[in-house]
Amino acid sequence: MRLAPEGRREPVPSRRLLLVEDDTAVREVISRVLARAGFLVEQVVSVEGALDALEREAGHVALVLSDVKLRGLSGLDLARVIRERWPGLPVCLLSGRPDRRRYPRYEVDRGYLEKPSSVATILAEVERLIAGVRRKST
Repeated sequence: MRLAPEGRREPVPSRRLLLVEDDTAVREVISRVLARAGFLVEQVVSVEGALDALEREAGHVALVLSDVKLRGLSGLDLARVIRERWPGLPVCLLSGRPDRRRYPRYEVDRGYLEKPSSVATILAEVERLIAGVRRKST
C-alpha cells in the first residue's frame, strides 16, 4: 500500500495475471514477455484450471488472458463464466485465427490478441485492459 496525499492508503494496482494456454511453447513465451514487463503470471492449461485459480484468487487477478481454442471447454466458455461470476474482471482472448469477427458473441469491449503478436502489442493490450478497470473503479 502507498499513502495518498491526504494520508489515506490506496491500493497499488495488481500486476497479477492469469494465463490460460494449452500450448506449452506459446504459454512460456507469453509468460516470459509479461514477467519481463513486471507482471506476476500464473499459468494454467485449461478452463477448469483457470476456474480453480479464480475461485482461490479472483480478487487478486488483474486480467485473464486465454487462448480461444483449448482442449475441452473453450476460452469463449471461460469468458462467459467470468462475465457471470466476476463481471469486473477483464478477459483478453488469444487466437491464431486473425478474424475477430469469428467470435460474434464475444463482447467488443473485451480484449483480443492475434497469435502471434509483437511484444509491444501484447503489453499495450494488457495495459489498456487493466487501465480500463482502474478507471471504472475510481
